[in-house]
Amino acid sequence: MWVTGKSFFGFLQRRRRNEIPSITTKRIFDQYQQTKGIDLWSCHYEIMKEDLEKLKEMNIKIRREIRQRMGQCLNDLSFQDLQSLESDMESAWRVIHDRANRVLTNQIETSKKKGAMDEDPYGFC
Repeated sequence: MWVTGKSFFGFLQRRRRNEIPSITTKRIFDQYQQTKGIDLWSCHYEIMKEDLEKLKEMNIKIRREIRQRMGQCLNDLSFQDLQSLESDMESAWRVIHDRANRVLTNQIETSKKKGAMDEDPYGFC
C-alpha cells in the first residue's frame, strides 16, 4: 500500500502531537521558580506598585492645576503662585489666540480660492 506524501506528514504530525507533552511559557516559568526557590514576579510587582503611586500623585497634581485654572482652590496659593498661574494662563491664551487666527486665515484663503475657481474654473483670466 502506497502512502501519499500529504497523508504521511499528517500522520507524523498527529503522532508527534500525541507523544510530546505541551509546554507553555507559564509552565516553564513556574518550574524555574520552583527549582530556584525564587519569585520572579515580586520584584516586577513592586516596581509596578511604585509606578502606580507616582502616577496617582501626578494625577492629583494635574487635577489641582485644572481646578485652579478653572478658578477653584485659589485660597491656598501664595502671591507668587497666583502670579505664576496668571502668567501661565496668559501664555495659554496667546497660543489659543494664535491658533484661532491661523485657522481663520486658512479658511478665508480657502474660500477666496474657491471663489476664484467658481468665477473661472479653467484659469483663463
